[in-house]
Amino acid sequence: MRRVLLALLRIAIGVVFIGAGVQKLSGRATATANFDHWGLPSPSTFSAVVAVVEVVCGLLVLLGLATRLGALILCIDMLGAVATAGRVDGGQYLVAPPVLALLCLVLVARGGGRWQLLDRIDPPR
Repeated sequence: MRRVLLALLRIAIGVVFIGAGVQKLSGRATATANFDHWGLPSPSTFSAVVAVVEVVCGLLVLLGLATRLGALILCIDMLGAVATAGRVDGGQYLVAPPVLALLCLVLVARGGGRWQLLDRIDPPR
C-alpha cells in the first residue's frame, strides 16, 4: 500500500511541476515580469531556465526515471520560490512552495513507489 501511495504522490508532483513549467514557457512575458519583480538577475533567462528545470524534472518524477534526483532538484526550486517570491509577495508563495518542497522530500527519502519506468530495468527488492 505504501508503494502505491508513493506512486500517486510521484505522479501528482510530476503533473504539478510539468504544468507550472509549461505555464512559465507559454506565458514568458508574465513569468519574466514576475521574476523581475522578485529581484532575480536576468529575469528572462532565469524564468526560462526554471521553466525547463520544472518540466524536465517533473517528467523524471512522473515517469519514475531518477525520481529522487528530480524530486531533490524540485525541492531546491521550491526553496528558491520561498526565498524570492515568498519574501517579496508573501501569501500563496509562503504556503504552496513549502508544501511542495516537503512532498518532494518525501520522494527523496522514500522513493517513487510503484509503476516507475526504472522498475522494469532494476525491479525493487
